[in-house]
Amino acid sequence: MRKRQLDANVALVKASGDTLAPVTFQERFLTVATSHTAAFCKAVEQGLKGPLGFPVDPKQDPGLQQLCSKGWPFLVLSNAVEVKWPQLPSYIQSALSAVNNSYQQMTEIEAASQMCEYLNHGMALKEALQKVQECDPACKRSLEAIAWFVSRYAGERQCLVKFLAHFSKTYGSLLLGEEVMKSIAYMEFKGSTSLYPFLRTALWASMMCSNRSSDGYSKLLNKSDCEKLKNAAFKAQVDMAEQALADGWEVIQKSTAEQATKLAAFGRLCTRLTLHVLKKEKHGREPAGHESISAICILFAADLAGGAKPSVRKEEAKPTVELEVKNVLASTPAELALLQNPHVKQGQLYTCSKEHGNKIWTFLNSSASKVKFSHQPVFGPAESIEVEFEKLKEWKVCKSAPPEKCHHLKALAHMAVANGSAIVALELRKAHVQKTLLQVCVDQMVGPEDVAFSNRPNLVWSVKKVKKGALKLFPAGTVTKVKDTPVGGKHYIKAFGHHWLVQPFKALTDFKKGEGVL
Repeated sequence: MRKRQLDANVALVKASGDTLAPVTFQERFLTVATSHTAAFCKAVEQGLKGPLGFPVDPKQDPGLQQLCSKGWPFLVLSNAVEVKWPQLPSYIQSALSAVNNSYQQMTEIEAASQMCEYLNHGMALKEALQKVQECDPACKRSLEAIAWFVSRYAGERQCLVKFLAHFSKTYGSLLLGEEVMKSIAYMEFKGSTSLYPFLRTALWASMMCSNRSSDGYSKLLNKSDCEKLKNAAFKAQVDMAEQALADGWEVIQKSTAEQATKLAAFGRLCTRLTLHVLKKEKHGREPAGHESISAICILFAADLAGGAKPSVRKEEAKPTVELEVKNVLASTPAELALLQNPHVKQGQLYTCSKEHGNKIWTFLNSSASKVKFSHQPVFGPAESIEVEFEKLKEWKVCKSAPPEKCHHLKALAHMAVANGSAIVALELRKAHVQKTLLQVCVDQMVGPEDVAFSNRPNLVWSVKKVKKGALKLFPAGTVTKVKDTPVGGKHYIKAFGHHWLVQPFKALTDFKKGEGVL
């Protein structure tokens, strides 16, 4: 048990990014509910840099100096107590930490982690589920599905649940909701020997870190998205994604990279593969998407080798308002008005349907008390108006372009009745070729006394005897201009310097129905 606890602390130190003091392997006690305080004091003693990038000097704070040099009294319980009562440390820690926390209901991944913790202490899954239900978590309607996931897909020593727990602490812990959680846990892939534990884990990870949410619930995927993966049309992609995730998991187990780097790399692999297979990449953090699963695996290798920084949410990456220092005490009324209406910028287009209908206006400039807008109608001179600062909130940004009058020379070149329109000219030529072709067929028409037809197979028979070399055939059908070089095996005619493909009319094959051409 001692080795297991020391190994867990070593892994925690590696994942901290050099902000926690290393394990000395001389430790004799494990802290309960005072871990952060103890770890902070050890980091101060070692002179480690904090998240802000500089170390803390205990000499600047007498209380901190005494805390680090002399310590404080602890109540020490023998490990024999834990052997007899395995749940006691967790109970004590929860009770002591409760006074420092505001009440927050347990999420799905926290519920799964807690069940795993109970299982590790020898508790049966049914009992562990009951213990978590007593906590009244936010996901109480999904607990049975979560328990099923833990029992089937948690991996060796609950490694996949532990990954999700660590991933959620860094990249997001949004709730999945009852329907999605049940789909992930219960969906069955018929005709497959795999249970797809990695794909289910990837779905869960993708939902937790989504940049689309509402009231704490992820809106990236829904039940129907998850259910799609069961369809036969997705099987090839699903199998490839599961194998890629399994290979990626094996790679990070053997990798010597920092724990945070491995966590980020595998998490990105999960989200990229999930959205790629479901064709929903435009809703993720990388809307451009990826060409293939192989391309995603190459990015995974690059992330693992380069230690890429975690992605931030779209709204964090692109703030709608520039973070710029302004001295509002010295600002003019016009500057204050623009600060209060950050959507109003010089040169942009706006509409105010309440007073001006569908007219599109351009923001020109501002005076001491008003803002000037300009509108250019299709006919007539430009219109200008001045708007008071208080009414700027009624003006909305217009994404469409303003109306524009076509130049008369441009119109002359492209009008349908003018000879300059290339499209109309082409249609006229096509009509001429079509009329000429059909006229030849009419002029050379033969009757029932000359030919006969049969089906199964479709054949044309000559009723009269025809001399050798005297038979002439003319193509009949619709014509289409050929853009590229003509290919063999098809009928073409040449006219106006182009090749025209002749395609047959719909043939009359059922003599009883009478639909088609002979």
